[in-house]
Amino acid sequence: MPLSDTAIRKVKPAQKSQRLYDNGGLYLEASPAGGKWWRLKYRYGGKEKRLSLGTYPDTGLADARSKRDAARRLLAGGTDPGEHRKAEKAAGEDRAANSLEVVARRMARQAGHEMGQGPRRPNHAAAGERHLPLARETPHRRSYSQRPVRGRQPRSRPGRRRVGSPRATNRRAGVSLRHRHRSG
Repeated sequence: MPLSDTAIRKVKPAQKSQRLYDNGGLYLEASPAGGKWWRLKYRYGGKEKRLSLGTYPDTGLADARSKRDAARRLLAGGTDPGEHRKAEKAAGEDRAANSLEVVARRMARQAGHEMGQGPRRPNHAAAGERHLPLARETPHRRSYSQRPVRGRQPRSRPGRRRVGSPRATNRRAGVSLRHRHRSG
């Protein structure tokens, strides 16, 4: 016989946990402490498993039955509802762990400083400009800590010759360019 809402409300805590069964493996488990949990009993891969569907006052009888039906559809499709729930939870945690803020903080920790405390952060930057969204920042508003630091090549100063230049190579070889052009 299916459960009714009045029968659920009449359940009083006992010394042992009680189970009030509905159709299709759905039951309400009433604990001695007074809590009531909706659970679904099912078999997958030759093993009996249970899936929690929520607590009674928060999840009503109609909601529990719709969750049971959704789990039954997953079972009919060959998917374990418990493993499906774990995979969805892991995917949500993965999305949250790879947000822009989390990745930026992780990179800052690996670089050895907390966000906003980097060695190249100018002390005179206005407090309002430090927390601008990336889309509103312009190149003249960027702080020093947002510019790339690693992998930047040193700029050559005026008058400084590069190692592979012809003049430096000739100088190492002992050839002077002034005397080389004179013929005679």
